[in-house]
Amino acid sequence: MKKALVPGAFAACCVPALWLAVQLVTSGLGANPIEALLNDLGYITFVLLALTLACTPAQILLGWNWPIRIRKLLGDFCFFYACLHLLTYAGLDQGLDVDLTSTLLDGSLRTSCLRSVGQDPRRNLPLIQRGDLVLDSNVNLDQTASGHFHILFGQGGELGEGRTVDGTFSAVVANAEPGSTP
Repeated sequence: MKKALVPGAFAACCVPALWLAVQLVTSGLGANPIEALLNDLGYITFVLLALTLACTPAQILLGWNWPIRIRKLLGDFCFFYACLHLLTYAGLDQGLDVDLTSTLLDGSLRTSCLRSVGQDPRRNLPLIQRGDLVLDSNVNLDQTASGHFHILFGQGGELGEGRTVDGTFSAVVANAEPGSTP
């Protein structure tokens, strides 16, 4: 019995992850799978936290020693499911997606594109008709941001008119005034 306690608790803690994986693959999470996944991960985290915190009172009040042997395991799995919950929220629900075609609060465009190669003069490209900028992670001022982009230029320019550009980027985040040029 004593030898089977920790492996049994480990297997029991893995069951919710396996169940969620099967539900995600078989579309068993309903019409809004991200919401269902967030709710289930949050509930599992809460239950494991409650079980972890109940181990010491169970030993003191009931005289049971076995909960103490699995307390660390329960706490580790609680942290694991809490991290999954956070990553699901930040990555799937919020998406870390930036719309390049939007305007700022003062009405100025969020983006403008310039072409500058070697000694060539800078040229304004057409307005962005549609654009997506996806960051690899959250960054603060003076940190390096990286990710990928997809831009569709509109009509009305000599360079890049109607073209689509895909690529990756890496840049240092700086605080710039709306309408300023680099």
